[in-house]
Amino acid sequence: MSSSERQVLVDVPGIGTVYNELPEVASRKGLDVASLARAAYLDFKTVQRVWKNEFKGLTFETLVSILAALDESFEKVFPFERDPRYFNPYVQDNSDNGDL
Repeated sequence: MSSSERQVLVDVPGIGTVYNELPEVASRKGLDVASLARAAYLDFKTVQRVWKNEFKGLTFETLVSILAALDESFEKVFPFERDPRYFNPYVQDNSDNGDL
């Protein structure tokens, strides 16, 4: 799936984009919304909201339950793509001066 087709969870200008790949990851494991909700011990409607990219009122605990049920990392289900124009003035790039 290309970047333009991915569900965007959040896009922070100047920082990057976090994508929602929950439907794809769950489907590869043979799980639909109902079976994922049961495996995560969550209400069907809660998992359905995450699946559909509706995150109002979502808690960290809910995300952890979903990730545990999938046995996947946050980065696998919600991958991050850094904005290449982002510059962090607090991180020094030593790649040009030979420092290790």
